[in-house]
Amino acid sequence: MPHFAAALKQVGLVPYVVGGTGFWESREGVDLKALLSVIANPLDDDALIGVLAGPACGLSTDALLLLRKTAGHNNPLWPALPKLADGPMAADRTDVLRAERFVETIDELREHASTTPLGELVESAVTRTGYDLAILMRDPAAGGLANVRRIATLAADFEATDGRDLRGLLAWVELSARLDSEAAVATQEEDSDVVRLMTIHKAKGLEFELVCVADLGKGLKNHPKSVFWIGTDLKNPKAELLFGLRLPMPGGENLDLFDWKHLTERASRENTDEELRLFHVALTRAKRRLVISGIQDLGNHPDVTNSTSIGGRLATALSITESDPESLEVKKPEGLPTLSTAPSGSQIRIWRVDANKDVASDLSKVGDLRSATIYPPGGSPPLTRPQTPAYPNVPLSFSALNEYLECPAHFYAKRILRLADPPQSETLGVDVEVDGTVGFGLDPEEQRSNLRNEGTRFGSAIHELFELCAERRWVPPTGNEVTARLERHGVDLSDGKAVERASAMINGFIDSELGHRVKSKRSDIEIPLLVEIGEVTIRGYADLLIRDSEPPLILDYKTNRLNGKSPRDKMADYAMQRDLYGLAVAQALEVPVVETAFVFLEQPDQPVIDLLDQRQLEVGKGEISDLLAEIAGGHFFGGSDAKHQPCGDCWACERLASQIQRAREVVSPG
Repeated sequence: MPHFAAALKQVGLVPYVVGGTGFWESREGVDLKALLSVIANPLDDDALIGVLAGPACGLSTDALLLLRKTAGHNNPLWPALPKLADGPMAADRTDVLRAERFVETIDELREHASTTPLGELVESAVTRTGYDLAILMRDPAAGGLANVRRIATLAADFEATDGRDLRGLLAWVELSARLDSEAAVATQEEDSDVVRLMTIHKAKGLEFELVCVADLGKGLKNHPKSVFWIGTDLKNPKAELLFGLRLPMPGGENLDLFDWKHLTERASRENTDEELRLFHVALTRAKRRLVISGIQDLGNHPDVTNSTSIGGRLATALSITESDPESLEVKKPEGLPTLSTAPSGSQIRIWRVDANKDVASDLSKVGDLRSATIYPPGGSPPLTRPQTPAYPNVPLSFSALNEYLECPAHFYAKRILRLADPPQSETLGVDVEVDGTVGFGLDPEEQRSNLRNEGTRFGSAIHELFELCAERRWVPPTGNEVTARLERHGVDLSDGKAVERASAMINGFIDSELGHRVKSKRSDIEIPLLVEIGEVTIRGYADLLIRDSEPPLILDYKTNRLNGKSPRDKMADYAMQRDLYGLAVAQALEVPVVETAFVFLEQPDQPVIDLLDQRQLEVGKGEISDLLAEIAGGHFFGGSDAKHQPCGDCWACERLASQIQRAREVVSPG
């Protein structure tokens, strides 16, 4: 799609891309997704090839081919990069130097990735690889550089809400890219002076006076990628399932076993049928004129197979050769008796564009784009782009909404003004109690912040230990493993109580009734969740999702102290989070009922389990919509119109005291 848009701009036309090119599918979005993926994991060959061939490295096609040969079949490419200069088939000197510089840069970025803020990591990756200079050469107007800055800002926003987690950022980007692409829709405005570019899927249901369907010379993709296939016997649906297996042999050949040939041929035919159905959809978008094009060898018409391109099929069906006339007559089809107007005949005109110097010269001409972009003053723009999702621009997380509930003023100071929590004071003060131990500590107000930080460190360690348990089929961690994880997160282990408490929480859950139920099912761990409410998308993570339960079960661990409350009473603080989890799972899996389980690990054998049906989900959705409307309305300082008031105890309330006082003095008109 970007190539078609660039070609249209080259001849002075204005392209408008509908769908398929959301922000994360822009050149900069694709390039930086791949670059960050390589920093996170250099053995990700798909991402690595994209970076090596792109502006961040710039290896030639020959070097990429040699790299694959050097690495060997099915081996990762990264270890082979430093070896491009070795052997009788050494790469060009320029490619070798670029590869060496790239490897050195990525190694240094990886070394400091865990201690570098995500926004700075993006900026460092861009500047260290020279990607910023490359995109400035490509786009002197700095539009691409603006996209890079936006990605750095989004990375910093992600870290502010979800922590410094590069893999988490990449998972969020993947979800956001999918949402961004799906949100784009085609406009039906017909009078705009633009050339619309869209996929066939996006064009469904629309019609245009003129439609151009391009790139029909590409062969259809019908090669099976899977090593095994399972399917039904169409002649006897009640028979046992068919099974096919392709077994790679040491000599490079494949051994096709059981029903492999039958199942793959059937899949190939079904894929071809789908491609032809899509082609029919594309043709029927045109009201009056249809242009179809593609590269085709008109001197050779081989037998049509499942992989034959659409262009090849048309050339064969219409017997088009190099010496045919410039047009073909299409006979009048027989109309149905029910038609009020009988169809008439038509004519197919044929243009051949041969590869020669004159054509190359025509293709290299550049049109005047300025004349195509000048519109008369006043009035509305010629075409309004579809509204983009709020999620990539205004990220809201479960934790952010909880912060608003706790204190709208603190939410405003941290999320809107981007003010950091004040540093902990080193001034000694009064005796404080931490986990039952009294000692000479910090100022009482700042000690609450310190306790929160200690609780966060402990909770993070516990969640990592539960993730470890789930990965190895719920085998409890050893004492050394518990100690190591707590130490890694900076939890105070001086009195031994933290290790004892952590072990009791984990073993207590594994031995509980819910724990036995979870162990019997397949679990998805640390699941990223998205829930759309109105025009806002909220993101978050859940600890476990069991899809094959009836209904699906979403589970979350809580390390918070109960302070004398029962788990059910404590659950009142997490009602909104429960509703968000339920809505996210219901939307994603398209189910009417969701089961939620919140496990307060001080009492792991008493989980709070709720069944949320459609009515309850709608009620929860309405309450969250009201909360989002309150945030959008800017009710951060309380007052008579605000449902949630500032807490009055935090540093944000102290700094914003004058605004909070003014809000209290304003009397609602009602």
